[in-house]
Amino acid sequence: MKKRIILLFLIFLSLFYITPISNANPIPLEPIHSGILTPLNETSIYLKSEYISATISDSVVERTEYILKNSEELSVNLSIALPFGIWELFGYNLPDNILLTINGIEKEYNWSIFNYTDETGYNISCSAIVFNLTFGPFEEKIIVATYTRSFSASYGLRFYLYLTETGQFWNCSIEYARFNYKLDLIKGKISISGLDSYSSSIDGHYLVINKEFYNWTPTQNIVISFDLGSPPSIPDIFVLLIAIDFILIMILLIYKFIYKKELVQ
Repeated sequence: MKKRIILLFLIFLSLFYITPISNANPIPLEPIHSGILTPLNETSIYLKSEYISATISDSVVERTEYILKNSEELSVNLSIALPFGIWELFGYNLPDNILLTINGIEKEYNWSIFNYTDETGYNISCSAIVFNLTFGPFEEKIIVATYTRSFSASYGLRFYLYLTETGQFWNCSIEYARFNYKLDLIKGKISISGLDSYSSSIDGHYLVINKEFYNWTPTQNIVISFDLGSPPSIPDIFVLLIAIDFILIMILLIYKFIYKKELVQ
């Protein structure tokens, strides 16, 4: 029982205290061999612009829009990964309701695991949706993904992470990028990094922030955190866990009693 209480305590602590949600700029892929996804080093397709908007409260309602353009007069077939989960230690909350459209037409996709090495040499694993596109000469395509994800924690820290650095895989500056976030002020103290000198306003109980970039090479990821306050005290959690164990034991005893009674009859 002692081991079970310790295990349940660790699970409860991870659920209560920290929950991350993360996603990233799209990544061009090498031709897929044996299910291994790796970034493509050179392509005539480049990330021309992006517009990221999200409302963050108990859930994240997000819309991401990317314009990709073929810079050459030859047609190009390209596989693209759109990463979502980048948390190896705590796990991550993947959206299950993604609507992906290309030029306004719904596009099918598959989930896969993607690995890449960031600028510091750290290897990052993440889940990503993968899809294929064909670009005609000098053609532009508008990629839009919309989805909703929920935070699981009621206490502690909530993190929203957007990896802008994956935009560097296109080997070209992004002509225009805009980030628009509505942050629920009721949900605790808010900290923001990666969006220096942003403009802000208040809309009801939301802090609305906007940031624009021109001819931008991403070097700093966006991190938004909410401090929801301290989790329940350790004694309170242990009392709760002991109560759960007691209920489980009672259910087991009742089941055994009924089972023995049926055997006697």
